Amino acid sequence: MTGVHNLQVTSTNSGSYIDYFYKAASGGCNSTGWTCIDDIFSPTTVSMGTLTAGTTYYILLDPESTIAVTHTFQINCPSGAPPCVPNPTSPTNGQTNICPTPTHTLSWPASSGATSYDVYLGTTNPPPFVGNTASTSFVASTPTASQYFWQIRPRSAGGVATGCNVWAFTKIDIQAPSITCPASVTANNSPATACSAVVTYGSISATDNCSAPSITLIGVLLLGRPFQLE
Repeated sequence: MTGVHNLQVTSTNSGSYIDYFYKAASGGCNSTGWTCIDDIFSPTTVSMGTLTAGTTYYILLDPESTIAVTHTFQINCPSGAPPCVPNPTSPTNGQTNICPTPTHTLSWPASSGATSYDVYLGTTNPPPFVGNTASTSFVASTPTASQYFWQIRPRSAGGVATGCNVWAFTKIDIQAPSITCPASVTANNSPATACSAVVTYGSISATDNCSAPSITLIGVLLLGRPFQLE
């Protein structure tokens, strides 16, 4: 399997350091072209870097002393790409009537073995790549009211997951605001001989499921202002 392989020394007799090297067998068993892995004295695990599937490699051990030295070691292959996330956390797949906002936070469960996640999001399916994060959430740009498609592809040293589900959600505001008007009032001129009256009424309020609406009074009597009686 192509990927980052590790050299694991499981036991030693602590006699001396041994220098570990490797090279592709195609370079021949000679004194040139070796890549140093590490000089090792006691049990440990070190990275060998990326090795290519189907390629034969030589391993060279070079003791740093002339005394008897014993090491037991193995090469650990990469574990492969982490699994896809089966379902998102938020928004849920197929969720609709989400209030339009310039951004939206996407979240999903962790994938076993993943070190980061490739995030894909857009108004077309399949969606384009928009970023990578080590977290299980991502603040994505959603500038317009639309249907959005998104996908999460877990990534690790062993590779990136493929064939992961594409999910969708829709951002749209279809609910009208609720307006609360004050109760009707009746104003009489006082005293009866006056030619004007002052009207006092309650405030007008409104609520909305997405954002606070603004209220504009058009063609009405202003609160607390006198008006002529005819």
